[in-house]
Amino acid sequence: MNLIYTNSTANLVEVKEIIISVTSFTVSIPPESVFTLTAITDEISSTKIIKPEPSDWYAGDIHIHRNCGKQLQ
Repeated sequence: MNLIYTNSTANLVEVKEIIISVTSFTVSIPPESVFTLTAITDEISSTKIIKPEPSDWYAGDIHIHRNCGKQLQ
């Protein structure tokens, strides 16, 4: 597990103190930081992920929402 943060006084600092248990982890992140947490696992989920998007839909595809949140009278 890796954690890298950036704030107003530090740029791209890797945090070395990460405590990992079976179901959780603990790490101290400085206030007002932007951070990235990455990890690699050997586990493969036995459940299939159901996506609401069509199979030919890709992130960033241009699309239009019509009448979102409006009730037509």
